Amino acid sequence: MSFGCVKPDVGICRRLNAALIGIAFLLGACNSGGVRETLDEETFVSVIVAEPPVTFFRLPESGPYDRELVSVGLVDIIASRQRDIYLWINNWGTRADGSTGDRALPEMITLSTASRELVLNRSADTHTTLGLSSAPYTSVRSGPGEAYFAVSAEDLAQLANDGPAEIRLGDAVYALWGDQRRGINALRQYVNESRL
Repeated sequence: MSFGCVKPDVGICRRLNAALIGIAFLLGACNSGGVRETLDEETFVSVIVAEPPVTFFRLPESGPYDRELVSVGLVDIIASRQRDIYLWINNWGTRADGSTGDRALPEMITLSTASRELVLNRSADTHTTLGLSSAPYTSVRSGPGEAYFAVSAEDLAQLANDGPAEIRLGDAVYALWGDQRRGINALRQYVNESRL
């Protein structure tokens, strides 16, 4: 009885390897996002974000932009025994030529869910004001269109469970932009895992 090795077909092995790499890439793309925790390099506080941010849009009737967008992301800062939860808001616009610009944010915003409205007040203009050495999210443009708004654990849980429907910045109303399930699911994952 012989138990000799069979020489593999190189062509089949290469196709199988390429297929496995493709499947791994697709699984990575499907599962990208979620909750990410990092340690601030200078202050050594724990920073948790839910990715990707949820994006809202509106088509203004007039003004310098063809489309105005608002990105909303979770920022949880844990230092010693203190936990501060914020929503990072980035308000920006795009023009027909592809250029972008930021839009100033009001001191108060309103996030609406299916069951209620959450009114939030500006807490900080920049990540450095929060005591962080690096920004938790990458802004399309940093400037007056970026700020942090404190949110309670209860309001965040309500927002995650109901799902955001729209955001109001002053008189401007923004609706969800396309399929935002990944961002909303990341918020839900954060709420479920953090035991708020």
